[in-house]
Amino acid sequence: MLTKNATAPAMPATQAQAQAATQIPISLVETPPTADAPACVQRTVAFFERHAADPHVAARLCRADSTVHIHVGDGCGVTLRLDRMPPEAEAGIVGSAEIEIDCTPAQLDAHVAGERTLGQEIMDRQVTYVGPVRKFLAISPILRGLSRGEGARARS
Repeated sequence: MLTKNATAPAMPATQAQAQAATQIPISLVETPPTADAPACVQRTVAFFERHAADPHVAARLCRADSTVHIHVGDGCGVTLRLDRMPPEAEAGIVGSAEIEIDCTPAQLDAHVAGERTLGQEIMDRQVTYVGPVRKFLAISPILRGLSRGEGARARS
């Protein structure tokens, strides 16, 4: 038991490193502004709207059962309502959300294009979040498959 003036014993370096590695990255810092943010938001909204029109895909997206704000800087962002049928995407940060994600427009574009997942970016500590992000990450493979399908159609 620690007394009023006592300090806790120092953790060994490996234990401290292990503890730091398991902490959830949380950031309240605004993503830096960029000229690409409004265009990125529009591309993301269009992507979700296209796929939400398909009832089968919409049902799969709703498995996240959450609301998400994706901040891409310059006061821009996307609101995803994946807790209703059909799911909705809206330009701007509207209302409250269970999950808040901060990333750059390039990171969001890469995620929507299926080139890199936000899960990878989070693991690399390049994207920060608040809330139960695993709910949104659970539909990442679905988004990646949709992106690849669009890419295949565009190439043919």
